[in-house]
Amino acid sequence: MDESQLGRRTDVELKVFFDRLFPHSFAGADVLTELAPESWEPSPLLACFHLTPEQMFRECQRMYRCLEEQLASRRKREPDNPAFAPQPEPTLEKVLADWKSVPVNVAAEVTELVGRCLWDVFSDGHDVLVSDGRLADLGSFRAAGGFISSYLDGQVDEWWNGDYLRFYMGTPWILCSDIHDRADLTTVYATIFRRLKTLGADWVYHFPEIGCWWISARAKWQPGSRRSIRHRKRSRESKRCASGRPNWKTPARS
Repeated sequence: MDESQLGRRTDVELKVFFDRLFPHSFAGADVLTELAPESWEPSPLLACFHLTPEQMFRECQRMYRCLEEQLASRRKREPDNPAFAPQPEPTLEKVLADWKSVPVNVAAEVTELVGRCLWDVFSDGHDVLVSDGRLADLGSFRAAGGFISSYLDGQVDEWWNGDYLRFYMGTPWILCSDIHDRADLTTVYATIFRRLKTLGADWVYHFPEIGCWWISARAKWQPGSRRSIRHRKRSRESKRCASGRPNWKTPARS
């Protein structure tokens, strides 16, 4: 059956499903035992929220270089604009001067990490199929973030009106940095998938896609004039596969 034809669980059923998935909260003792058997402080996952000065320095360097690359082209177009003037590169001494130790908050940090990994699993274009074959669909990227936030806040009547930015875009945007550069999150995902399997659920991965539309310069702006590049490409590939001809023009990807 086509996935688009599958039904989805209701909001109440989704809440019950999450209750069964994490019966003692996202940061319950059972979750901590799986993620950090020797306690949270010595766990490598602590680096997701608590960086050493050296780690912070490396992140500042990477962010600085990314910003410089983005501003380079604008600087060429507007060389006299002070907003695009080159800034000094961060130094370890400057980072050490600004660095402060932040107290560890185990419950808040584990909840944040598990919640964002749940967004990665349930959203981002992927599908979670429950035991009866229906989708555990949390909605759009924003709606998924809002649902997880509302679930944690106990807003029973407003599942989709939570602070979606709290978990929006999952792990890549935590603390304005890619958390995957700070720690290996395999244990977190393994915990989620292990619990999904226990409940008889399945997960369908979908490779990220960007939809593009082609509009002819000679056509007027109307629905009938739009053509999808992706659909045209798939149509050509389908005809090629049906005829048995190899697609010599498609370069091999490493």
